[in-house]
Amino acid sequence: MFLYFFLALLASITFIVAILLFSPFIFDAKIHGRDYSLKLRFLGFWYRKDNDGEGQGFLFREFRKKPEESKEKADKPDKSKKTGKKADKTESEKAKKAQKEPPLKFWLRRRHLISRIVALVLRFVFEVLTSFRIADYHLYLKIGNGSPDVTGALYGWLQAFKAWYPNLKFDFDYDFTPFAPWDYSGRVRVRNSLFRLLIWPLAKLLWRLPKLEMISFYREYKKLTKSE
Repeated sequence: MFLYFFLALLASITFIVAILLFSPFIFDAKIHGRDYSLKLRFLGFWYRKDNDGEGQGFLFREFRKKPEESKEKADKPDKSKKTGKKADKTESEKAKKAQKEPPLKFWLRRRHLISRIVALVLRFVFEVLTSFRIADYHLYLKIGNGSPDVTGALYGWLQAFKAWYPNLKFDFDYDFTPFAPWDYSGRVRVRNSLFRLLIWPLAKLLWRLPKLEMISFYREYKKLTKSE
């Protein structure tokens, strides 16, 4: 009986973790002139920020904001903690002064390892950034200019640009009236998941790192910087 209960508990935990890791979170961004709207959604929960402020909620219900505490209480300094902070600072400064600096030969001897680690970390950052997928987007531009010849030339260039890239979701218009303002708007939707964003790139980074060399590097560094 206990074995069945343990297996059921393990299966439920695995199911919940899989949902959290593989469920997509969606980021929507919209802009129209000075107006903007940002929204992040994940498993029914959402967070919104726009010109009117910010809010969060679940599905169609928005959570109520907690009343903010008075600024006077938050701005009051705690005098009792100042002496302790000063003592901690002096102790940390003394420890830093007592700590030895490794010689330049140490860093030059390990330059290949350091450069390799830096390259792997940069590769990890690149994989995190490229894990985002653009689900949908649309751009709109309205050309306004006092001189019709300039407006017509810009409109012609944009028509040629759209002919080269017919799949690009980019619409544009023109306005020949004097002192007509430019108008623009756009929206983009980006999808990703926690597994693709962090778990998988982090697992590959840990696999690629020279772990034994890093351990020996750390031990040697601690020996050289050990205070007397």
